[in-house]
Amino acid sequence: MEGQDMTRLFAMMATGCAAMVLSACGGDTSPQMVTVTETVTQPAAAPSPSSDDSEVTGTSSPNPTTEDAAEASSATTEDGNASEYDFGEPETNSRGNLVKDVGQWAGMTLPNGDFTTVFRVTDIEVDVACTSPYAQPAKNGQFVALTFEVHTMPELAEDPFGQVNISSHGFSVFDEDSKRENDSVGNAYGCLNENEVLPQTIGPGEEVKGRIVLDTSVESGSITLNGMNMGVDGAWAWEF
Repeated sequence: MEGQDMTRLFAMMATGCAAMVLSACGGDTSPQMVTVTETVTQPAAAPSPSSDDSEVTGTSSPNPTTEDAAEASSATTEDGNASEYDFGEPETNSRGNLVKDVGQWAGMTLPNGDFTTVFRVTDIEVDVACTSPYAQPAKNGQFVALTFEVHTMPELAEDPFGQVNISSHGFSVFDEDSKRENDSVGNAYGCLNENEVLPQTIGPGEEVKGRIVLDTSVESGSITLNGMNMGVDGAWAWEF
């Protein structure tokens, strides 16, 4: 990577992964080398004083509600400040997104390997009924709700962004043929009562749960969360 670039880690813990190459986001036309060896490297906003490259661990753990997931959860992260989280085998789809099952953990780290954030989707509901008295009918077809659990570490304060931002504008929806719809927000805002909604901005040392609603025409496919709003040059995907 070039002088002023710094990478940050996008957690996905598992051993023995193969090497792969990803492109940087934005307008940078020069490819960036990304090594996947338990982790996927990602660029961050400030230069590292000790290294030109650093890793972002995209961690995942299997769905804890299944026997197969319980067996697969034997792999644990060796990172000290997230040692209680179990992460499963890494997997990417044809778009290079990190594929997650409902219940799998994912996360982000500083260049020194300390976790700043771990999160997971604990439920995906289709054709959701809105609860807010101000809700409008779905504009694109149906409302789909993702329930998130997010844990941030005190180390998040050391990150250049200093917070985690997750909102419906960070998501894209693809159908089963990998066709992306142009608008997945529609009338999603205002669908739920405020006490049900995941806080859009999450600071260091917090544990939060909440739902994010999308307004989509896709009946089944995959939902992708772009890491751009969290300073990560990559994405996570969940099938529904």
